[in-house]
Amino acid sequence: MLFKNHIEKIKKFFFWVLVFAGIGIFLHLLLGEIFNYTYGVSKYTRPGISSIRYTGFFRHPNHMAYMVIVFIALVLDKFKKENRNIDRTGWIKISIGLAIIVLADTRTAIFGVAILLTFFYWDYIYKNFLVFFAFVFLGILIVTGVLIFTDLPESIMANLEASYSLDSNYIRGLMFYMSILLIGKYFPIGSGAGTFGSIYAKDSQVYKDFGVDQRYYFVEEWGIYDSNFASILGEYGFMGIIIFILLFRISYSYLKHAFSFGKTPPMLRALLWVFVFFCISNPMLTNNVYILLSVPVFMLIANTEKT
Repeated sequence: MLFKNHIEKIKKFFFWVLVFAGIGIFLHLLLGEIFNYTYGVSKYTRPGISSIRYTGFFRHPNHMAYMVIVFIALVLDKFKKENRNIDRTGWIKISIGLAIIVLADTRTAIFGVAILLTFFYWDYIYKNFLVFFAFVFLGILIVTGVLIFTDLPESIMANLEASYSLDSNYIRGLMFYMSILLIGKYFPIGSGAGTFGSIYAKDSQVYKDFGVDQRYYFVEEWGIYDSNFASILGEYGFMGIIIFILLFRISYSYLKHAFSFGKTPPMLRALLWVFVFFCISNPMLTNNVYILLSVPVFMLIANTEKT
C-alpha cells in the first residue's frame, strides 16, 4: 500500500540499488580477498575450490545472485511491455547478469534463471512446436554440459543423500528431514510457532527431542534459518502448507488486480515462481534483503500503466 501509487519512486529505488550493487561487485573483483577483509564480510568458498564467491556490498552471494535475477527479469519485462525484440544493449545487460551469477557461484540462482525463462516464455514455447523443440534441445545441451564439465550433479546428490539422517552435516537437508518428521509427529498443525527453524526457536525443546541441540549449527544458529519451506513445514505442518499456498495465490491475485490494467505481465508469474523456488534454500520471507528487493519489484512488474 505504501508503494502502490509511487511506481516512479520504485524505479528510482531500484536504480540506486543497481548502482550500489555494481560498485560493490566491481570493487570485489578489483580487490579480491582484500575487499572481504576491509569490508568485514566472510570469504565464501565451495569445498575443494579455492576461488572466492563474489558478494559485493550484499555480504552474501545468494543476495547478490537474487538481485541479478530480479535485474534480468526487469530487462526482459521492459522489452515485453514495449513489444520489442531484445536489442544489443539488452543482451549485454543479460550477459553481465549471468556472468555475475557465475561469479557468485550460487546453484539456486542458476536453477532460478532457468525457472524464470521457462515460465516467462512458456505461452510462446507451448504454442510454437519448433520453438518448443528448440527449447527442449537447448535444455538437453545445457544439462549435458553441466554433467560433463561441472560437479554440480554430484554435489547436489551428495547433499540429498546426506539429508536423510539426524547426523547429517548438511544443515539445510537436516532441517528438511526434521521438518518432515515433525509433520508426521504433530499432524496436522506442526510443532507450533517459534519452535523450529525460526528466530525464536533458539534452545527449542524440538531440537532437544531430536538430540541435535548441542550441535554447532544450533548452538551458533548457523544455517538453521536458511530454508523458509523447512520452517513452515516444521512449525505449521500440513495446515501450514495449505495456508501459505493460499497466501501466495492471494498475493498474486492482488498484484494482478491492483496494478495490472489489461493482460497480466507473464514476468509476474515467472518471478513469483522464482521467489517460491528460492524459499526452498533461502529465508525469502524472513530476510530483509530479499523482502526489500522483492516487494517493490513485484509491484513494478505488475504495473502496466504507461504513465
